[in-house]
Parts: sequence; C-alpha cells; structure tokens
Amino acid sequence: AKRLPTNVKTVSVHPGVVRTELGRYMLNESPAQKALMTVGTPIFNLVTKDPESGAQTSLTACLAPFKEL
Repeated sequence: AKRLPTNVKTVSVHPGVVRTELGRYMLNESPAQKALMTVGTPIFNLVTKDPESGAQTSLTACLAPFKEL
C-alpha cells in the first residue's frame, strides 16, 4: 500500500480450515478411505469452520472502514 500512488486498502487474511466439498474429488472410494472418513468426519467437523463462517474473515477485512496512515 505504501508503494502505490493513491490511498489503497490492502489486507491479507487466512480464514483457517474451512469445510468445503473439495474432498469429494480426491477420494477413490476404497474401503480404507471409507473407514477413515467414517471415523474422521465427526472430528473434522468439530475443528473446521463452515463455509459461511470462513467467508466472514474475508468480508470483515474487506468491509472494515478505510483508515489513512
């Protein structure tokens, strides 16, 4: 932001681990993976954010008031 000629808001955020459906494209439906998913899914759901909560991090940063330096 300091290198740009005008006042520009720059932010850098990481929402954490968010539950999405990307995993469905990485599984090959083997019995071992099905067993792991049966045991791991409840634990995964406890330690991750749902997509709406994950989006809140980016939205908060983007929509926060702009403060000039």
